[in-house]
Amino acid sequence: TLLRLREHYAYAVIEMGANHFGEIDYLSHITQPDVAILNNAGAAHLEGFGDVKGVSRAKAEIFNGLNDSGIAVINADDQYVDYWLSCNENRKIITFGFSDQADVKGKLSGDGLLVQVAEDEKQIIKLALLGRHNAMNALAASAAAIAVGADLMIIKQGLESLQAVKGRLALIRGINGINAVNDGSIIDDTYNANPDSARAAIDVLAEKRDNQRILVLGDMVELGDNAVQLHREIGTYAKSQGIDALYCLGKYSKAASESFADKGFHFDVIESLIEALRQIIRQQEQLGDKQAMTVLVKGSRSMQMERVVEALSCKSNQEKTVGGVNNNSGLAEIVLC
Repeated sequence: TLLRLREHYAYAVIEMGANHFGEIDYLSHITQPDVAILNNAGAAHLEGFGDVKGVSRAKAEIFNGLNDSGIAVINADDQYVDYWLSCNENRKIITFGFSDQADVKGKLSGDGLLVQVAEDEKQIIKLALLGRHNAMNALAASAAAIAVGADLMIIKQGLESLQAVKGRLALIRGINGINAVNDGSIIDDTYNANPDSARAAIDVLAEKRDNQRILVLGDMVELGDNAVQLHREIGTYAKSQGIDALYCLGKYSKAASESFADKGFHFDVIESLIEALRQIIRQQEQLGDKQAMTVLVKGSRSMQMERVVEALSCKSNQEKTVGGVNNNSGLAEIVLC
């Protein structure tokens, strides 16, 4: 990526990922960023990091290559914020989050994103992305843009131009087998999965209160010795959020179906899972059930859960993903101070 950059480029956004200690440190020293963003620390790649505290330490390596005049952009709501702040005591820091302590503050609102950088300078921004966590991502992006001197109107234009990416909470209208397009939808969140992103996706599904809400969950991998327990917790969480049925694929997700209990189903092969889903869709149509159905599909990359999305999507709608905001959910009001 760095070798493809040219002199006329003003900015470059470089993502750094890792599943072992030292990898982000290495990338950070190669990149030497002017601004380093740390979004959060969650239960991902625990096989390499041991626990979430280890994840927080590994992610903090991004600050190791930050130049002396660089700016650290940090999630003020994360439990490890104090540690990350201590890594940047001699640098300029911009924090973001929903807490009052954040420099870039977020507040839920039904009108959109109220972005305010001064008492008399503010803009309403409509985000075409699902989920509270995407509002948090917008806060992070806003903070980073401010760090490099972006104008408020530029921030507004950028955020409002965003659309959902395939496999990342992309809303697809219509389910194959349901005649009325408006009576069925699929939320494609198949790009990857860990416990935190699974909960965030479940929250989005839970907001479809008037619909029959079905969660299709493939295994979340690289969770180490806690894999079974973490899957069990996801099943319990889905139940607590009012999800109507849980369909699971893989050896670890069996624990999720068990903790979900009634209406929790487990499958060893994806073909059986797809056929079971098609059967409940047929039953809904045959019974003339007028309740709309929303199916959330989630799982780690290796589980190939996009096959479920392809099987359930109306052929004419497979490319018509919608980044629309759920009408039942609040949007974020962001105050930049």
